[in-house]
Amino acid sequence: MTDRRVVQTGRYHGELLDALTFVEQLNAAGWVASAGIPWKLQELPVTKASLSGETLKIEVGGHSFELPSDRILLVDPWTVKVLHTVMRRQQRKMIDGGGWHEVPGIGVAFSVRNPALEESIRRVRDEKARREEEERQRREAAEHEAKRQEFVARLTQDFVGKKLARIDVVGEDLHLEFDDGSKLSIELAGGDTYDAWIDVNGISLHCFKADTYR
Repeated sequence: MTDRRVVQTGRYHGELLDALTFVEQLNAAGWVASAGIPWKLQELPVTKASLSGETLKIEVGGHSFELPSDRILLVDPWTVKVLHTVMRRQQRKMIDGGGWHEVPGIGVAFSVRNPALEESIRRVRDEKARREEEERQRREAAEHEAKRQEFVARLTQDFVGKKLARIDVVGEDLHLEFDDGSKLSIELAGGDTYDAWIDVNGISLHCFKADTYR
């Protein structure tokens, strides 16, 4: 059974696995060695795993490795790290007399990953992200179209059928005035050519909202 405790061990974070669960996973195939062993053995498949007392035994490429079994960390669903205590040289603060001394730290004794499981999970996550993005774009398109139709309906109600009385151009802005005194202004807003937009009576045709940038 997996111990579901999430732990922070040194700089490593993940779920703590019990040794028997880890051995069962390794013997189910699909796992390759990825760290803590000679580079020529990395990415080779784990051929056998067993637990003898407190010692974890893992075979890779004809070599057998004996490891501690008390700190096995599931870093992500496809990566497991076996941690152990290592001694590291560390410089004392001057207030403590300075000089170097050894202090215990946490290191990776062995690491494995499951490439097929990683690919499968990433594929599912990517597909979920793609569907969510498509849904977001669909909602935004529907909201934009609803605002466009509302804006067109309001302009139609306010100006269609009225007699145009005056036209003026100020800079790059077009101003229309009707015989009842109502006005319609069409103005260029924004920055340069690439991020400019058009406002009609202060409403941006980019998003059909009141232009707050003026």
